[in-house]
Amino acid sequence: LTGAQFAALRAEKEPGESRQDLLAEMNHHFRRAESAIRGIDPAALADVRTVGRQNLPTTVIGLLTHIAEHTQRHAGAAIVISKVVSSARASSSAQKPETAADYRPESDAARRP
Repeated sequence: LTGAQFAALRAEKEPGESRQDLLAEMNHHFRRAESAIRGIDPAALADVRTVGRQNLPTTVIGLLTHIAEHTQRHAGAAIVISKVVSSARASSSAQKPETAADYRPESDAARRP
C-alpha cells in the first residue's frame, strides 16, 4: 500500500462522511473500476503479473478474480455491519446487541444452549 492508502486506513477509525457521501464515493470507485476492467484487452488475460509485497506470480485473469473475491468479501462485511447498526438503532430494548461483537443472529442464538 502507498502512504496515502495507509493514511486512508487510519482515517477509517474516525467518524466521517454521511451515508449519502459514502455511497456516492463507493459508486464513484465502482465506476472507475468498471472502466478500468472494460479497458483490459482480452488477449492480455493470460499475461503474467505479480501481486502483493512478496510479488507472488499470477496472471491478469488471476488478479481480476482475486479483486472480485476481495471486493465481495468487503461488500458482505459492509452489509452485515449495516444490518447490525440498523438493528441496534431501531431497538429500544437493552437486550438487543449494541456492537458488532455482541451481535448474534436470532436463528443462531436459537440453536445454541
